[in-house]
Amino acid sequence: MRYSIRLADPGFTFTASHAIRFASGETEPVHEHRFRAVLEIAGPLNGSGYVVDFLAASTLLRGTLARYEGMVFQPDATTTPTAERLAAGLLEEFCAAAVKEGLFARSPEEYRVALELEESPGCWALAESNG
Repeated sequence: MRYSIRLADPGFTFTASHAIRFASGETEPVHEHRFRAVLEIAGPLNGSGYVVDFLAASTLLRGTLARYEGMVFQPDATTTPTAERLAAGLLEEFCAAAVKEGLFARSPEEYRVALELEESPGCWALAESNG
């Protein structure tokens, strides 16, 4: 049997700006979004009967999102800061903090962590990782 938790607090947000460079080479103007995140963690139950502690995971996610508040992401020579790349960066930071703080009761590889990032209403990017 597979278990998961989903954290979708309306307060899991941050405001940041970015500009996308398109395949044509054209770069759009820097513009701001109020990004919203949803986090899902799937994995085995721990000795207390849950995947991970909701409160601990929420605290780690809030801290991760807070570091992005007010940032401006610009394209560089090799990458462009799409919502997909921002989601992947947030997920990587969250997973590193989760491992450091002992959020996972078992090996991090036994967990699937997914972060959805809403850039604009109805426009979501998704990044997934194993712990």
